Amino acid sequence: VNGVSEKGATGSVLNRAEAAAIVSWLETEKDKLESAYKEPIRKIVAVVTPFKAQEEIIRSLAEQSPEAEAFAGMTIGTVLPVMLLILWSKVESTICST
Repeated sequence: VNGVSEKGATGSVLNRAEAAAIVSWLETEKDKLESAYKEPIRKIVAVVTPFKAQEEIIRSLAEQSPEAEAFAGMTIGTVLPVMLLILWSKVESTICST
């Protein structure tokens, strides 16, 4: 998403265009996700950002959304102070040591 990074009131970073795109995607994909996972969207999606200002703008836009009730209680922000995100998709792998 193209956008401009700016500092929020607390000095944290935010990107309004990215935040709007995230909430728009959630609105667009909500029904498909809920149908596929048989759960409300707030239980199957977490929006994780390390930036407090980005969390606040995403949360604000989600609260103003026509889907605000569905998004209530969704995890938005930093889940824990330290998170490890592992993206692994290859079935076969080789572990190399140096």
